[in-house]
Amino acid sequence: MFRLTQAQLCVDSSSIQSALQALTKCINEMKSRMTVNMLKLNNDKTNVSVATSPHFNRLMPTVQLQIGDKIITPAKTVRNLGIVFDNLMSMTSQITSLSRSVSYHLRNITCIRRFLDVDTCSNVVRSLELSRLDYSNVLSFGANTAKLNRLQCLGLLNSYFVHLTMIM
Repeated sequence: MFRLTQAQLCVDSSSIQSALQALTKCINEMKSRMTVNMLKLNNDKTNVSVATSPHFNRLMPTVQLQIGDKIITPAKTVRNLGIVFDNLMSMTSQITSLSRSVSYHLRNITCIRRFLDVDTCSNVVRSLELSRLDYSNVLSFGANTAKLNRLQCLGLLNSYFVHLTMIM
């Protein structure tokens, strides 16, 4: 199975249009090669994101990418390998998504807690922390303190939950 996960361009503000034309040409050529090999590029799952600084984001011209007959405009957030990237690379969307997901799973663990022994519950909570919190924490490097505090609170909540499990 062929899967194009991402294509990235790093350009300065003066060459945005020429870079978009080159990217469009490349993707359309890939699409035609895939068609020859009886594969299909799913236009509905194709996303474009333009990452800029907050200052340049306001000055950014309208960017559109045309693939076949579909015109794709940049999204505020895109998901790649389970990580949510926003157009300012501030990781706010990822931290919000992660907080929501971890809270959801902790509530579900709370519902089944009485059916689990101490070791199993402890392993489930630690697995949640490893699979959710530790998976993308390196991408949070450079995020502001308030956002990192939210992640730290989730880690402490997991630790507290493990500690309560061991006491009960």
